[in-house]
Amino acid sequence: MFISQILTKLKSLVYSKSETETLLNSKGFITSEIDSSGTGWVRFKSGLQICWGNMNFGSIEAGGVRDWELTFPKSFVNSNYIAVCGNSSTGANWMNNCFITYNRKTTSVQVAITNTASASTANTLASLITIGKWK
Repeated sequence: MFISQILTKLKSLVYSKSETETLLNSKGFITSEIDSSGTGWVRFKSGLQICWGNMNFGSIEAGGVRDWELTFPKSFVNSNYIAVCGNSSTGANWMNNCFITYNRKTTSVQVAITNTASASTANTLASLITIGKWK
């Protein structure tokens, strides 16, 4: 439930420290455990970091592939983080998108999307959340 609420917030990318603390408190997290936070990221004293962002791949032709590099607002200590993509698009064929992450760096990750439908997709939007260590 917590991750789905963060993914919902991803659409705006404007996520203040007070909004972060309010959401975390509502889910039973003790915000005194937050080391620091900002737009698109939160760091916990335990060393856990969560970053999120949005991507707009635009129109993708049937069978086409698009690529995006998402730069994190704060870097991770290594590239052994979890990266989860979710489709934010609506309309025809949005469910036929397949995501893959690759070329993981401490400061960014590449995301490729494939349109597996027999028709083009328009305004293809996606959200990414990453969870890993910052110290």
